[in-house]
Amino acid sequence: MARKVRSGLNHVASNDPCQSRQRVRVSGLHPTPMLKKNWYLFTPLALLGLPALLLCYYIFSFGYPLNEAVESVTYFLKSGTRYAMKYEDRRFSRVRPGMGGREVFELIGVPFERRNNDEEWHYSLPQGSTPYYHERIVKFVRDKNNVPLVKETVKGFHAE
Repeated sequence: MARKVRSGLNHVASNDPCQSRQRVRVSGLHPTPMLKKNWYLFTPLALLGLPALLLCYYIFSFGYPLNEAVESVTYFLKSGTRYAMKYEDRRFSRVRPGMGGREVFELIGVPFERRNNDEEWHYSLPQGSTPYYHERIVKFVRDKNNVPLVKETVKGFHAE
């Protein structure tokens, strides 16, 4: 019987044309047993990787600065936010200082609450009794004709 060795496989050839060629795999190292035995080596990666992913999510999706993103991750499982009906974050981002109250109303919709004699419109509130939530407020100032104009918007993570 003649043997030919090619790229880690043993080919067994015989002189009998009716007999098919057989391939025998040369045993090698597989990563699976190493992972099964040493799974604990990935624990630090999971403990650091998950918060890092959440941090990136809050920075890029919500547009938070680093300090607010860190607060969001810190209170991740303790926070709860409810938003006004038909509220969308991308529409809230289009509100600019100087816009009229009617424009804001048409763009975002009805706020949850209007506070301080209609100077603050709250589009988010905490869910239940939690003090940690994503705060969305439009602050107004009235001009000489008593028309509300946007003074500023508040978009951040609220933690007492």
